[in-house]
Amino acid sequence: MDIDDILNEVANFGLDDPECPYEQSGLVIKTTGDWNRFRQSCLFSFFELPNVDFSDSIVLVSTQNFGEFGTTVEAVLEFDAELVVVIKDDVSDFDSPAPGYPFDIVSIPRRDLPVEFIRVEVFF
Repeated sequence: MDIDDILNEVANFGLDDPECPYEQSGLVIKTTGDWNRFRQSCLFSFFELPNVDFSDSIVLVSTQNFGEFGTTVEAVLEFDAELVVVIKDDVSDFDSPAPGYPFDIVSIPRRDLPVEFIRVEVFF
């Protein structure tokens, strides 16, 4: 399935807001209202995220634990009953020299199927 990268970043912000999910997770956004709330939340409000036409797209977000190295949505596979999102997380046995909060935000063609996230760790 086609993936349009919106923003792949390692944000370097303090952990001031206890409401922010600075942890490994996957998020599916299917409505303009949810997208607008996401764009105005936590550190995401510091980035200019585009408008998305949710009549033909959905947004997938991968976040990684604070202090990790990077996360990327590598592929989205469509099966009869679900979408499977394959995420590559860059990890290391060493601490990051400048800890940040990695995330990847992508859009894909709209499908109204359940979404499963599969994470693959790549050590370097």
